[in-house]
Amino acid sequence: MSDKILLISERSDDIKWVEQLSSITHLKIERALTAVHLRKILMSDRNCPVILDMENFVLRKQVDDILNKLANPNNVFALSDHRPSDFYFARFNNFKNHLFRKYDPFSMDIYSKIILGSVEKKSSDFSQYFPPGTEIQTILIEDVAHKTIAVEAVQLVLGKRGVISRLTNLVSESVDEFILNALFAHSVRSFGSRIKKNISIKANLPLTERERIEVKFAVTDSLIGVSVRDQVGGLTRTVVEDTLKKFVKYRNLNKTIESSGLSRI
Repeated sequence: MSDKILLISERSDDIKWVEQLSSITHLKIERALTAVHLRKILMSDRNCPVILDMENFVLRKQVDDILNKLANPNNVFALSDHRPSDFYFARFNNFKNHLFRKYDPFSMDIYSKIILGSVEKKSSDFSQYFPPGTEIQTILIEDVAHKTIAVEAVQLVLGKRGVISRLTNLVSESVDEFILNALFAHSVRSFGSRIKKNISIKANLPLTERERIEVKFAVTDSLIGVSVRDQVGGLTRTVVEDTLKKFVKYRNLNKTIESSGLSRI
């Protein structure tokens, strides 16, 4: 488990924010403002959480290639003042997490749990982000047609809790997009084509056990959380390494992985 937070930012408010994170998470801070320093840190600890100033394009130009090759993208947190465009996400694939710059105590509490979850491999534990005793609602989607039912269920619960309509609609739209992505984008054949590309989103099509989607959501007076999980992926390290060995002449992956930009987790 990593014992540090790596900060890639020149902004003084980011530095103060990460110092507060450090005091909560008990992870020490390391700053990397040059490619050489960044490479050195990641070569010794590829799973340390990285806080990245996404809007400093000069700095990004220096570190993007190294982050793509050495960092675990699940542990890279891009900071910005605004929501990045879909084009930006498509162009840069070295981070899987986006955080808005919010320095209030409430955001600090949530962000510290997210970052610690990535370090401790507990990011999938949805309940950790809520106070003890919070009721977690779970919906299992077993048919393509159930997508609409799941979205309506989220809307209904938020409405009963008195959440304003604008926020209810925003959360519902996000859930709808997540489910559509899990249903139609992730289901692919071995050569990469999408299995459900031409299927109507209103179709009555039962899902296999492996295709089923789990939707979790919870609401408190100050927090709304939604988790949409599919079962696609989940390759073990052993399976990946055994596959790679077929293409490595001497059956030694260390140097090959180091020079190819691959990362073992």
